Amino acid sequence: MPSSRGGPWLEEAVQSVLAQTYSNWELLLVDNGLKWPLPAWITDIDKIKVLHESRSGISFARNAGILAAKGCYVALLDDDDRWRPQKLDAQVHALQSDPDASLCSCDLIIIDEVSGDRLQQDFLPIVRIGASNRQGVHAEYDHVSSGPSPVCWLLR
Repeated sequence: MPSSRGGPWLEEAVQSVLAQTYSNWELLLVDNGLKWPLPAWITDIDKIKVLHESRSGISFARNAGILAAKGCYVALLDDDDRWRPQKLDAQVHALQSDPDASLCSCDLIIIDEVSGDRLQQDFLPIVRIGASNRQGVHAEYDHVSSGPSPVCWLLR
């Protein structure tokens, strides 16, 4: 998770990872010029590793996190986004049920960061790229923003 802002959105994003029903995860939080110190409760959790990336830009930070990842899957999460508790479970199950698939996506809900109102809800079936079986599985993802969002991916 690249982060340059920190603050309450970051804490909610981390909480959404901690709430996952799928428990075999590690969170790589990439400090990309944080403006505030990380709360101690985040740095005290063993499954959360903080990396420091001095080069600016979300792409450098995201790539640093991907390169440091130890698992067989990589899920992307920005510091202003939140996952629903079953998100990883549904996506890991989707990939495990189709060994030919290399990635899958999920639904997203775009939420205005000021008002908290839902601006848009896109229901995207989990698409298994490279898969012959393309059944839909729901795993929702909240994107807190005032603009468009990338689709939530899980990559093998």
